[in-house]
Amino acid sequence: MDAARRYQRALVGRVASPANRSLQTALDASLRAHMELARGQTTTALDRLEAIDLEGWIEQVGFSPFYSRAYDRLVIAELLRETGEYGRALDWYGSLTEGYEVLFVGPAHYRMAGIYDTLGDTASAGKHMREFGRLWAGADSSALESLRSSARW
Repeated sequence: MDAARRYQRALVGRVASPANRSLQTALDASLRAHMELARGQTTTALDRLEAIDLEGWIEQVGFSPFYSRAYDRLVIAELLRETGEYGRALDWYGSLTEGYEVLFVGPAHYRMAGIYDTLGDTASAGKHMREFGRLWAGADSSALESLRSSARW
């Protein structure tokens, strides 16, 4: 946590160009939210993550994990799933399957399958589990076990 605080102070201490000010503000808010999450302040962290309004060109959003906020979107989806807000969680997981966030596409389908299964929608659960299986067919067994046993990434 000390390292996170140092990074946060360094980030805020820098003078961003007007073009990067939105990114700097978003990264600061994201870092603060993740520190809150580490302290168990789940609701505050979720509210902060959802409130981030990052402006960027389509190219930046499409090709930069910082501008696309892929990890933040995953964390938002995970927190919503944990609190039973399945509809909103499905929206956030779905956003990870529609772009260049290839790192999170498989896990997003896996979580979506679980939510649909919980909701009793076996057709949708099966569709997402098949897509997960297709994407992770060659995955290392330890990665699969880690995904299956994790409450949150």
